[in-house]
Amino acid sequence: MRIYSGENLEIKFDSALCECVEKAVLNFNFGIGRVQSLLGCSAQEIGKVKASFFTKREEFISYIKTKMAPCDELPPDWATGCFYGGESQILINPADEEDVSRRKYTLLHEAIHLYVQKAIYEKFDVERIVWFDEAIAGFLDKHSEKYTQQEWKNLAIKLKPVAKGFDMNKLNDFSIVKTSEYDGYDMFLLIGKFMIGTNLIKDFLETIKSNPDKIREEGLTILQKAVEYVEHI
Repeated sequence: MRIYSGENLEIKFDSALCECVEKAVLNFNFGIGRVQSLLGCSAQEIGKVKASFFTKREEFISYIKTKMAPCDELPPDWATGCFYGGESQILINPADEEDVSRRKYTLLHEAIHLYVQKAIYEKFDVERIVWFDEAIAGFLDKHSEKYTQQEWKNLAIKLKPVAKGFDMNKLNDFSIVKTSEYDGYDMFLLIGKFMIGTNLIKDFLETIKSNPDKIREEGLTILQKAVEYVEHI
């Protein structure tokens, strides 16, 4: 494994992934400032972001096992970006150009989880609300910044049949994040678009510090609100 070490980053990676890691670092550097501004924290407060990139699933899983807490479960078979032990683990197929292109956003995505964990959950003693930080990470990791208005609307149309009455809190169970009926990551992305596009995120970030149950209550209706918001922008 090779090592990249920067002021705010430390990355271990397979030598076949040099170009991909370089692009991931650029995306991280372009995007992390907005995250720091939103959460009101600095890189020094959070500490160095650590990540490991793998090309083989068995090595990816084996490494995760060394970082797991006793209460942790192994990631589902579809997972290729994870956050265990305070650092990120990323699996890439270097022979798949589409996968390589998509994974350049994963470093920033997983770093956002670290930032929310440190700046919100740990600092204010809040039990993780999965949909909340996944929505922030999904929207701010920059993978959707070139979406057209129609692509956003298509995503809302896709989710509309399941949106009414959908409790986002149930996606704390990662075994049901992706099913034959829906992809939870589409939901997270649309909710992120809604929260940040309406500036509701600022209210939510203040509320979660003292009343996290209020944010969990929002999870009962927020998907439907996000669908309606995107349908009408």
